[in-house]
Amino acid sequence: MSDVKTRPAYSQDLNFLAEVFLTSMRDAITAARGYWDVGKEDAQFRQQLDFSATHVIQVDNRDVGFIMTRRLGDRVVEVHTLCVTVDQQGTGLGALIMGQLMQDVRSTESSLELSVLKANSRAKNFYARLGFVEIGQSSQHIRMRWPQPPN
Repeated sequence: MSDVKTRPAYSQDLNFLAEVFLTSMRDAITAARGYWDVGKEDAQFRQQLDFSATHVIQVDNRDVGFIMTRRLGDRVVEVHTLCVTVDQQGTGLGALIMGQLMQDVRSTESSLELSVLKANSRAKNFYARLGFVEIGQSSQHIRMRWPQPPN
C-alpha cells in the first residue's frame, strides 16, 4: 500500500466527510431502513460528527476516508464510524487503519467496541475477520468487541 496516514479532521472537511459517509453507507442504510432519505442521513451525520474525535485517512496525501473514535470509560474505545471512499474499499486500507488502532488499544490494555448495521454483512464480516466477536444486538445493530471478552 502507498503512503497511508491520518490527520485531525477540521470544520473545512465537513462536506468531504459527509460525502464519504453518504456514498459508502447508502446501500447498507437503504437495506436496513427500506428506503434512502439523503437529507435525513446527511443531517443525522452532521449532528453526530465530533471533529475532536475524527481523523481523516489519507493515501499519498489524498483524503480517502475517515475514522471517528471515542472513549467509553477507562478501558473501552468505541469505533463510532469508519468510512473510506468507494474506490478504496476492498484495498486493505480499512484493515490497515483498524490494525493500527488495535495496536494502540492493545498497548493500553483496552478493548475496542463498535456497532454495525445488521443489514451490512460486508462490515460484519470485515470486523469478524479482524477478530471482533458479537456481544449483543439491538433491532438494527450488532454490537462487537475486540479482543474477545474473557470467559
